[in-house]
Amino acid sequence: MLTNTIIKNANCIEHVLCNILRNMGLDYSMLFTDSWSIFVDKDTPLPLRDRLDIYHPGYYELFENLKGYYGVDKELYAWPDNYQELQALVDAHEYLCLRIKTAACPWLIAIEGMEEYHYLLVTGVDGSGLYGYDYSSVSMKKLSLENLEKGALEFLSFHKIQDKVNTQEYERDVNRKLREKAETHRLSENICLLAEELDDGAD
Repeated sequence: MLTNTIIKNANCIEHVLCNILRNMGLDYSMLFTDSWSIFVDKDTPLPLRDRLDIYHPGYYELFENLKGYYGVDKELYAWPDNYQELQALVDAHEYLCLRIKTAACPWLIAIEGMEEYHYLLVTGVDGSGLYGYDYSSVSMKKLSLENLEKGALEFLSFHKIQDKVNTQEYERDVNRKLREKAETHRLSENICLLAEELDDGAD
């Protein structure tokens, strides 16, 4: 049975990927090697929280890091034509993620500013609907068959393609990314700006 842990500040796809790695017994921190960029706007008269921007990796970077650092790849599956095919698909894959329209998730409808699509880590299915975890709660969510018909789009299955990853190779890659970010994103300068703001008791 999959376990679910809330990952602070993670969006829905990041939450799914982090929990897949956790359930595989792996540390998910290498997923975010592209996140080490911050920018502080020092000229705008607003609280620090409104002037601080922290880079979040996109889907492509997350999947690239998942494969490169963990040897875990994804496979896409179209939404099945009937319940029997749905059941067979869920039963066949240990790590399965559903992409669905946010408007079809009852617990998210009332939240403003949500993205158009949502990702859910699938745990099971029965005649009344599909079950899974997302970033909003440690408890399991249920999507009725009616909700699924309204907005289910596709499945992503995740599986190991490589047991051992070359540690030296990804250490070199991380160092390279850090050097690039230090040069192109004025990383040191922005870290100093952030430290000054915090020293001054910023909001």
